[in-house]
Amino acid sequence: MNRILELASALKSQFTLDPRSLSFLARFIFALLDKRTVNLALLGNILNTSVTSQSNQRRSARFLSRDSSWRTSLSTWLLSFYPDHVTLAVDRTEWKFGATPINLLVVAVVHNGFAFPILWCHLGKAGSSNSGEVTALLEKLRVMLGLTSVLVLMDREFACQKLLEWLRGANWDFDLRLKRSALVRYRDHTHRVERYFSDLAKGHGCWLKRKVTVYSNGCMRPYGVKVFVVAFRPLKPTEDGDECVYVITNRAPSAALSFYKQRWTIENLFAALKTRGFNFEDSHITNAARLENLLGVLCLAAFWAVQLGELVAAHQPIKRKAHGRREVSVFRLGLDALERLMRFDAPVMKGQWCVWDDALRLLSGT
Repeated sequence: MNRILELASALKSQFTLDPRSLSFLARFIFALLDKRTVNLALLGNILNTSVTSQSNQRRSARFLSRDSSWRTSLSTWLLSFYPDHVTLAVDRTEWKFGATPINLLVVAVVHNGFAFPILWCHLGKAGSSNSGEVTALLEKLRVMLGLTSVLVLMDREFACQKLLEWLRGANWDFDLRLKRSALVRYRDHTHRVERYFSDLAKGHGCWLKRKVTVYSNGCMRPYGVKVFVVAFRPLKPTEDGDECVYVITNRAPSAALSFYKQRWTIENLFAALKTRGFNFEDSHITNAARLENLLGVLCLAAFWAVQLGELVAAHQPIKRKAHGRREVSVFRLGLDALERLMRFDAPVMKGQWCVWDDALRLLSGT
């Protein structure tokens, strides 16, 4: 009980929630980290043992149905960690509950091989987002970021004229993946982008030497923004079967080669929200407002886990395997550390270099 009160007290400085809501949020995070699932039927068994599971589930539903103002506080707080520059990754995560599509459009901050959701919305449909839905989220974020320098990373689904024009108007840098069927006009010739890089060797990258006009989806409708086109041919085809990755950028093309790879961090986030962490797909929730608030809770828990994982790794570096990757992710290291800190009474985790008070300070800002 004391630790629930302590967690609620730490969250108080970040959220303008009433004491009962703060207490429930603390309980929800405890249960989430204990069960590693968002299934309300399972969480209801341990949220508050003094009441029935059904009562806990009803309380959970009421909390998730509240207004979104607390999520604005969450986003503002997370952005405060990046006062000068922020790299954003934009993507969707989609699944079905029965015949109902669950389709969340997420804007996340790239952070040390991971990403934290900053703004998101449930699209209420299956399939791709449109430029209006994306720019609506980005416009909200532009107001919050002010003069902060911004780089946006997006997959090929999002490259379109309206979005590129919006990014230019916002004066944001961008690296956007391009479909291989896109047409590029370069030195008075117009060809599919893949033709310009057909002789590129595996493991190498290069770019066209000047900004060019790009036409979308194999048609002669220009994007309306002059861009550099960069290509990289990996040693083996990508997961979607492409032998070469094409990226358009409005900044130095040499930088785009390395920075676009960070877009993958949002895939790490989605994996953490789902099978590698909180099993988001087990929620059985289809209501848009509840899903969006639930993602806010998961965002807070994921941020806490990564911050604690970095604290542990700073004192006890994570070993790397032969191929250079870490034996365990910072997220998983922190998630396991949080579970042990909350489950056991021992004040110090031997060999892990952190205590419960350290974990609380990561949330309270002290």
